[in-house]
Amino acid sequence: EHVQLVWEGRYWKSLHPQGAQRLSRLECEYRERLRAQVESAARREQALQQELEYARGRIRDLEKRLFGGKSERRWAIDNQQRRGATGLRKRGQQVGARGHERAS
Repeated sequence: EHVQLVWEGRYWKSLHPQGAQRLSRLECEYRERLRAQVESAARREQALQQELEYARGRIRDLEKRLFGGKSERRWAIDNQQRRGATGLRKRGQQVGARGHERAS
């Protein structure tokens, strides 16, 4: 029985360096994978941040255009000026204008 225990002890001792080496190799691999995933996530986050900033800027611009102080007022003033310049005269023969003076 003693011989059997000694043999098993030596067997397990011989396997320990292989297991430690395997553990070290796996730790290295997992560190590399983690580093690659962190870099990929950082790049993706940066791209999404840029996209978000662009979208926010676009929203700001569109809101300024839509709700800006001069947008509707300017349009109304332009229409009033246009109406005032041409007057409210209708198309066609105007009242008081001489005709083509053709005798019928």
